[in-house]
Amino acid sequence: MREYLLSWDVAQKQDKTALQLWRRTPSIVPGNRIAEDRVFNYLDLVYQREMEGVPYTEQCKAVQELLNGERMKNNCDLVIDGTGIGQAVVDIMREHGLEPIPIVFTSGLTMNVKYAEATRRFGGFGKTLDLRTIAELCVPKVDMIHAAKVLLEQNRIRIATGVANAEEFKKQLLHFKGKVNERGNVSYGNDAEAKHDDWVACFIMACWFANYSGQTDNERKVPKSGGDTYKTWNPLGDTEW
Repeated sequence: MREYLLSWDVAQKQDKTALQLWRRTPSIVPGNRIAEDRVFNYLDLVYQREMEGVPYTEQCKAVQELLNGERMKNNCDLVIDGTGIGQAVVDIMREHGLEPIPIVFTSGLTMNVKYAEATRRFGGFGKTLDLRTIAELCVPKVDMIHAAKVLLEQNRIRIATGVANAEEFKKQLLHFKGKVNERGNVSYGNDAEAKHDDWVACFIMACWFANYSGQTDNERKVPKSGGDTYKTWNPLGDTEW
């Protein structure tokens, strides 16, 4: 598991592209006579940036420069919102030496992994092994919201001092709501008080991928407070910012 996680919401040219850099910070929770010590990973927001009207090639260069930093090189996972941007943009990223993992937001119930064709093969002693890379992850949006909810309820989201646009990020979280239609289905998005939800998209992707890429069973547990808590989720509820 890499130390850093860069979450990238790639927007259309007329909209804002958002980047959030998170650091996985482990902390040992002491046990007792009943439970053993546990390691919980905090997610610390250490950097975020918006880009507006910047060509995709220039965005890729900016991300590549960030990932080539002394502490970041070969130590950061890169996830992007692959919903609607098209395979062409992902190809541009890969041509610039980036290794993005596209996350496609879905309304389904299960997560699916799509693999690219094997690009390298290893062999020896009469055996061969194909090295597959992830082409994209198709993830229900509610699963990502679920992951973000868990981390917030456990107070494991922290924002470093001096991070740009921190107040705008909090505002977007506050106005990210669930709406129930006449069929009883819940859809999520920003309300009339917030024009954009790009920071939220970065955030829920980071939370979900942090879980997917290897955290403990305890970190996956959701506190049960009765009923469907998604419908009444208040992201800024009891979290200490």
